[in-house]
Amino acid sequence: SKITFIKKNVFNGCHGFTGSLLIPNNVSEIYNYAFYGCYGFTGSLSIPENVQRIYEYSFSNCKGFNGTLTFPPKLEYLDGSAFSGCNGFIGDLTIPNIRVIEERTFLDCSGFNGFLTIPDSVEQINEYAFSGCSHLIGSLKIPSKITNIQQGAFSGCSGFTGTLEFPFNLTTIHESAFYDCSGLSGTLNIPEGVKIIKDYAFYNCINFDSLHLPQSLLSLGKSSFEKCTKISGNLHIQNGIRDIGESCFSECTGFSGTLSIPETINCIKRYTFNG
Repeated sequence: SKITFIKKNVFNGCHGFTGSLLIPNNVSEIYNYAFYGCYGFTGSLSIPENVQRIYEYSFSNCKGFNGTLTFPPKLEYLDGSAFSGCNGFIGDLTIPNIRVIEERTFLDCSGFNGFLTIPDSVEQINEYAFSGCSHLIGSLKIPSKITNIQQGAFSGCSGFTGTLEFPFNLTTIHESAFYDCSGLSGTLNIPEGVKIIKDYAFYNCINFDSLHLPQSLLSLGKSSFEKCTKISGNLHIQNGIRDIGESCFSECTGFSGTLSIPETINCIKRYTFNG
């Protein structure tokens, strides 16, 4: 109970442990790889109330946990890949009031089967932060301070069943950000201020039923809306767009109205409207 830090690699690879993991309340930091690969632990994991930082790969590949994951209110830093590969956790995933969700923090945590709540304190969601969290459900609301959605941030999150809500400050949606988020539905409303949608951003998002592109948009990447098969109605590409990547709207078979292409387009690449 007197331990205040769990140092780097202390229990790395100790996969023979069975049962629950109880961390003392005095612990304030859990360092890199502290419990990496301890896949024998089961049950829920409650991070003690005084923990302020969880370093990278601290619990990565702890696949045996099969209960819920709870974070304390004092947590300030949640580093890259901290819980990557922990595919046994279930229930809701509620992010604490941190500023940055680092890259691959919850990569392939496919067991979570409840709602994802990201607080407005979050200013940045880095690459592949939630990639492969395929059983999260409900709608997805991106926090108000986010300006860029990084590469693969929500790729493979196919379980979401509601709407996707963007903040007004958003400027760029990076490669594969929502790749194969096939359960998201309703209107895909890209807000004013977004200038760039990169390659494969919404590839295979098959359940959106309408699409609004903003006046601010300058570039659409390769296959950015490919296989969005249920989007219907008109496709109005706003004035100002200069580049449309190849296969951008390929296999978007649901469009049934007017296609409007502005004179600002420099080039329409191959397979742009194929299918």
